Amino acid sequence: MTTSGLDVVGRTREVPVSWRLGVTGGCYLGYLGLLAPLWAALGPGTAVLAVLPVVVAGITLGAVPGAVVALLAYFGGAVTLMLAGHAGAAILVTPEGIPMLVGLVAVGLVVGRLRDLGQRMEQDREGLQLIFENTSIGVGRYQADGRLEQGNPALLTLLDEDAGMLGSGLRAMARDSRRRVHREIRYTRRDGSEAWVAVGVVKAHGSGEGAHSIATVENITVRKVQEAALEHMALHDPLTGLPNRTLLGDRLRQALLTAQRDRESLSLLIMDIDRFKEINDTLGHHIGDLLLQETANRLRECLRDSDTVARLGGDEFAVILPAAGEGRTVERMAAKLVDALAQPFVIEATELRVDLSIGAAMYPAHGDDVSTLTRLADIAMYEAKRSGTGFAVYSADAGAGLPLRLALASQMPAAMDKDQLVLHFQPKAAIGSGRPVAIEALVRWEHPSLGLLPPDRFIPLAEETGQIKPLARWVLQRAIAECARWRAAGWDLPVAVNLSGRNLHDAGLPRLIDELLRRHELPGRMLQLEITETTLMTDPEVAMHLLESMIEMGVSVAIDDFGIGYSSLAHLRRLPVGELKIDKSFVSEMTTDPSSGVIVRSTCDLGHNLGLVVLAEGVEDRETWELLREHGVDLAQGYFVSRPLPGPALMEWLSNFKQKPVVVSAS
Repeated sequence: MTTSGLDVVGRTREVPVSWRLGVTGGCYLGYLGLLAPLWAALGPGTAVLAVLPVVVAGITLGAVPGAVVALLAYFGGAVTLMLAGHAGAAILVTPEGIPMLVGLVAVGLVVGRLRDLGQRMEQDREGLQLIFENTSIGVGRYQADGRLEQGNPALLTLLDEDAGMLGSGLRAMARDSRRRVHREIRYTRRDGSEAWVAVGVVKAHGSGEGAHSIATVENITVRKVQEAALEHMALHDPLTGLPNRTLLGDRLRQALLTAQRDRESLSLLIMDIDRFKEINDTLGHHIGDLLLQETANRLRECLRDSDTVARLGGDEFAVILPAAGEGRTVERMAAKLVDALAQPFVIEATELRVDLSIGAAMYPAHGDDVSTLTRLADIAMYEAKRSGTGFAVYSADAGAGLPLRLALASQMPAAMDKDQLVLHFQPKAAIGSGRPVAIEALVRWEHPSLGLLPPDRFIPLAEETGQIKPLARWVLQRAIAECARWRAAGWDLPVAVNLSGRNLHDAGLPRLIDELLRRHELPGRMLQLEITETTLMTDPEVAMHLLESMIEMGVSVAIDDFGIGYSSLAHLRRLPVGELKIDKSFVSEMTTDPSSGVIVRSTCDLGHNLGLVVLAEGVEDRETWELLREHGVDLAQGYFVSRPLPGPALMEWLSNFKQKPVVVSAS
């Protein structure tokens, strides 16, 4: 049998091995049994210099001089016998069993094989050197004591930029006794910036003079920045940059643990911006977003470094006040926040005034966990909004009424759909003649289980929950339809409807009113809109815009509850109003408190000087009626004229008035 070269075969119990000498011939060596321990120890890429005794069929040929000095190299599956020299001759046996001298013949050919192997190794070395020098990952060889022996350009660049922390970290890892060490290191560069690297260190030799480590250093700064950005996004509000609800909960838990450990108190404030929805609906979400950003800035400026302010969503914010669990301390902080937001905001040339409603709950007085404090602070906030005080600390009384308030708020839309809401009507009468000159529409709720609810039980809820807009539209539709029925019955009496501040931000309201008046064939003068003094002065520019459009339709406007707000005479003179209603708190005390009489007279004079009709609310007896006549008041409204009446009862009252046109008490 002839092959392209001489195959020399050796077998052990564990490892079958073949050698290829690259010489022509078909001679085989039987078994090299003495090499069994050597093959078991060899691994891929290992080279061993050995003196091989010549063996034929397992029997040493002592008569054959010398042995072959050979380099055994094992390359993953085949072992090549590379003859480096010889001391005598190697005797191999042909398949027919004939001994053959081959040692001298093999020498030249093996040298050629070694030359080819060297060229390939040189090519591999050059390739590895290119990778070493050009890779973006730093690679370095460290001695056992931590000194850098050799580093590629990427590593040297990182170390050159380092202010010292990276170098010391790498040296420490190189001295580590463990075989493999992996770590992420954050360090400061010479220019002051922060950077991150991922470092892996592997021991190349276990111990001794040649012991060293190979370190790889990868710059992961970009990845870390991206991870930090993602974490920040997950825990912060993107609009204001404030912590979000998740981060607030985590910080509140930590603050509670600290307070428990140090035996201190803390407070949680929850607040929202009154009438924020009106701003969004009227001026747009862009202005609303800018207002929220400015609000966040003002809240931050009011707080200590140890405090946390967060945005919970929408217009709702929260503040954690560590070591502040006393009522006075919390009240002072709340007042500071309210005052900060009371200053006008100028958003893209638009001046806005906003108010805060703040609720507070305290540890340990009210609760000792996140969910309890959050829930109770929220209850207190709604109590502050309901009472109009702007700030409230949680109390059990406020909490007891919350379930009912929430139930009413959720039932209100259905109440409008199911006609559970009804209108009652109260006449306005001329003091000179006693004749009715207009009728005010007042909404009531015929609740299926709670009975007839007055407006103060659900109007504030409608304001808080944003349902005041559909409620006002419902009232306008019913009131204008009722006014058309009065007119058809011969009573040319305008109907007055109350509007809230939120309604002034309803851009579609003028169009609705125009459609309703046309549908019922009523002129604009048959509708009067009553707006409180405080509502008008809160946002006079918005009020002016809406009211001017109403005036163009012939609709008249009255200022309600005058005297208890903060009117500016300059604004009052500019507003297109035709009637001024003196608040009943002054009118009802005229007969017992002389100062109230002075206020009423002064207000009447002011109104007349501005060219307005003056009406007194809360007139309940003839004595008050006569005093108002003396002061020159034009109109009166109250129980002395008539209590609020359902539609059919009003028609009956009007019919009786025709027969007896004098003012009498309806009680």
